[in-house]
Amino acid sequence: MPNQTSSSQGNRAQKNLPISNTTDPMPTKYRIVQAGWGSRTNFQASYGLGMDPDGLEEGEAILNVLLRREMEEWEERKERK
Repeated sequence: MPNQTSSSQGNRAQKNLPISNTTDPMPTKYRIVQAGWGSRTNFQASYGLGMDPDGLEEGEAILNVLLRREMEEWEERKERK
């Protein structure tokens, strides 16, 4: 039988989060990839990059730029609230 205590505690913890955290979460590389491409493989392919070490390194550099931009926009939205 699954431990329902930990599950219900997790739900309570999520409900106690500030609304801004749940409706406008902080950007992450994972969220950027999932929202725009669905998977890292699709992201890499959209830039003509393979899943080999060189392609992944270049993809990581692109993601770092995208993340910086998303973080700046997210911070601006937070300041306006």
